[in-house]
Amino acid sequence: MKKIAKQYGFSEQHFRVLFTRIIGTPPKKYIEMVKLERAYTLIKTTSLPISEIALRLNFSSWKHLATAFKNQYNINHQFNLS
Repeated sequence: MKKIAKQYGFSEQHFRVLFTRIIGTPPKKYIEMVKLERAYTLIKTTSLPISEIALRLNFSSWKHLATAFKNQYNINHQFNLS
């Protein structure tokens, strides 16, 4: 966040406020939503294991991705862990 804010001449806090006002959600939550949408697409369109999807999308673990996925979409999904 700091790099982006600095690039546009804002403090990190001011950037967060502007981003939230314009987009309607804080930057961190927005980034997670985008990552989860990408994960959803990969789950539906590939045979990649959840561990590989988590790695590609910079989640700390497949469990973190699975929990975030469940919280976002309110569904339990049987993930391919191999």
